[in-house]
Amino acid sequence: SFRGDEASVNLQLSNFQEMYEKSFPPCMQYLVKFQRDGKHLKHLGRKQLRPLLREAGLPLEDALAWWRREFLRDVSVTQESFDSEHAYHIKHAYGLEGKRKPAYGWSCWRTLDQNQFPIPKGAEAHGCPFKSLDEADLRELLRQHGGGDEVQLSEVSPPAGLASEQICCARVFQRRHPGSEFEAMKHPMQFLRRSRAYYAAQLAAEAHPEVEVQVMKENCAPNPKKPRICRKPLRVAQLDQFD
Repeated sequence: SFRGDEASVNLQLSNFQEMYEKSFPPCMQYLVKFQRDGKHLKHLGRKQLRPLLREAGLPLEDALAWWRREFLRDVSVTQESFDSEHAYHIKHAYGLEGKRKPAYGWSCWRTLDQNQFPIPKGAEAHGCPFKSLDEADLRELLRQHGGGDEVQLSEVSPPAGLASEQICCARVFQRRHPGSEFEAMKHPMQFLRRSRAYYAAQLAAEAHPEVEVQVMKENCAPNPKKPRICRKPLRVAQLDQFD
């Protein structure tokens, strides 16, 4: 499970931009960027991003302020429509409405499931960007957010229990975090928590150079019993190994 200590990321409005640039996984960067470009997320995009921000530790008041600001970038959204249509769902994700249970982010497998997150159409953004975006848009997203745009589109043959997109995302992590070990991604929060641990270890090493700092690995062994969702060859971004 990746429902660990939510305070370990400690996302707030004050550090949102830093984490967005340095530590958010490509899927979260994809969704945030879509709104910053002046188009508010539709149902599936909001359903995907809301619980991830909550799991990252973003306080409710900060979440309401952030979503309000991002929604209002779209000239078709008004303050009144936000308050009446969207504030409830944000509180719902925090367990303050409905069944009063907090929402958790979707795993990579669920996000890749075409029954859950079909390929976006028109003014939509959701799912895994390695699957949802075309080559040019994927390159631009990766270029703007820390590297990985030197991709080569090819077929990937992942080990049993993993999808090609998970391998590509793991290579992006390596590209953005030099010296980190390869670990296939199973959940966006795995990427985010590993990134924060990486930078925390850097700060600790700089503060105490005489102490060797090690970052614990996530347990990401492939599950041989997990059926593959994507059964056909995938046109995804494969990155060269980074030495």
